[in-house]
Amino acid sequence: MSFRPLVTLGLGALALAALPACSSTRSGADPKHSSGARPAAMSEEEAMAKMMAMAAPGPAHAELMSHAGTWLVDYQYRMGPDAPWQPMQGTVTSKPVLGGRYLMEEHAMEMMGMPMQGLLFLGYDNSTKEYTSLWMDTSSTWWVEARGGKSAEGTVSMSGTMKDIAGERPYRMKSWGRPDGSMESEMYDTIGGQEVLVMTMKSRRKP
Repeated sequence: MSFRPLVTLGLGALALAALPACSSTRSGADPKHSSGARPAAMSEEEAMAKMMAMAAPGPAHAELMSHAGTWLVDYQYRMGPDAPWQPMQGTVTSKPVLGGRYLMEEHAMEMMGMPMQGLLFLGYDNSTKEYTSLWMDTSSTWWVEARGGKSAEGTVSMSGTMKDIAGERPYRMKSWGRPDGSMESEMYDTIGGQEVLVMTMKSRRKP
């Protein structure tokens, strides 16, 4: 017998029970944390409906899930603006997880002569209307997050904070699809206070 469904149902019930209570007790909240307007209390049905709407996968999630499968990736990377570009190849195997709310990508490559594996979770945050990413790999014991939006042309741009042995600094990445079904991506790091294109990726589906 699996305990996971029981845990999930228990947490959901606790959240539902807490929502109406939290909204109804806000009227007595500390004035320092109030804008002056008192939000109306939600009924349990209203809270349930709102939670379900916020949790439901939508068109943005469906588009992300359409990229499930195995991809061959050609990378180009460099360590600085004056450093030579280095090529490498890898594979990405992606699949929907958590009911199609996230796309999990498993990356396998060789960088600087060493094998490297990474996990990338891609999603769409209904609460902020932003695309989200969470990256972790075998070269660290932490993860890197980013979020952003999509342009009218279809380019998804996300930014966050890079973290490695050089410290923390801003970074961003963008990706877009091509008419032949392939994908292209670019990653920009901050080096010496300047934004530098440090990696390009061209992905095509494995035959």
